[in-house]
Amino acid sequence: MTYSFIKPKIKPIFSLFAKIWIAFFVLSIAIIFAVYFFIVARYLLLSSELESKRQEAVLLQEKTSQNDALFDLLTQRKELALQIVASSNSNESISQDGSNIKIKKVVHNLFDLVLKSGGIRLESMQLNKNTLELRGVTPTKEMFSLLVQTPLKSIFDESRTSFYPLNTGWFKFVSTNKSLNYGSIQ
Repeated sequence: MTYSFIKPKIKPIFSLFAKIWIAFFVLSIAIIFAVYFFIVARYLLLSSELESKRQEAVLLQEKTSQNDALFDLLTQRKELALQIVASSNSNESISQDGSNIKIKKVVHNLFDLVLKSGGIRLESMQLNKNTLELRGVTPTKEMFSLLVQTPLKSIFDESRTSFYPLNTGWFKFVSTNKSLNYGSIQ
């Protein structure tokens, strides 16, 4: 004998409300883990980028100190060359038109231009009574001709420059300048 008019149904372990609540709980945990892994990945990426920037900054500081040392060396060479030119001018008789003073000014301006250009590097300079020979490295032929060759052509009678390409794309140059005024630079 049965006391009920309906057939009994199997009762589920979790009700529909409990299933929805568990689904939202699992979804929330998944979102929290996704955000956590995103933050960790971003942190690792930024820390590796920060470390590479630190290494780059150290390299730039070393390069800056090398450039400062090179600048000091070039300044010393410039001052030495100007002292040599000044002593050679004091030993030589200055012509009536003051051309030895003119040579001194041109050489002084030449060294100023080379130092300010930042690209042209002089390796050697030989100044005799009637010749000036410059050897060095320049990034482009045009930079050399505009900054160095033009002032030299204004004072010397004959000016020749030979360029030799280097593997770096720069050019090695040898500039020979001669004055034909009676065997000495006037």
